Amino acid sequence: MIEFNGTFIVSIISFVVFIFIMNAIFYNPVLSVIKKRDDYISSNYTDAETNNQCAQDLKNKYEYEYENAKLNSRKKMNAQVEESQGYANERIHKARAQAKSEIQTRKDALNIQKNDLINSVNTDDLSNLIVNKILKHS
Repeated sequence: MIEFNGTFIVSIISFVVFIFIMNAIFYNPVLSVIKKRDDYISSNYTDAETNNQCAQDLKNKYEYEYENAKLNSRKKMNAQVEESQGYANERIHKARAQAKSEIQTRKDALNIQKNDLINSVNTDDLSNLIVNKILKHS
């Protein structure tokens, strides 16, 4: 069996002293380093989350401003297109009106020439000439 003598007690005491010495020399510094490392990782994680949230906010702001700029540019572009179409329609209307006016003026001039020709044909000299020619050929 186990004997409890002085060696056993010295071994227990030396083991307890060894534990206290190891605790003071090795375990406490290692635990301290581990705690500092955990605190450092935790603070970096918190900073990363803060930076991530800030980046997300900036991204949302950028997208909002981008969409607003795109919408404003579309509105301006549509306004310019409408203005240009209005100007083009006005020019086309003026050109059509001018063309109608010129066509009517030329029609009137042609009608006057037609009436002049009809009047000149109706003269007796021409009608007699035509009747003579017809009679000669018949």
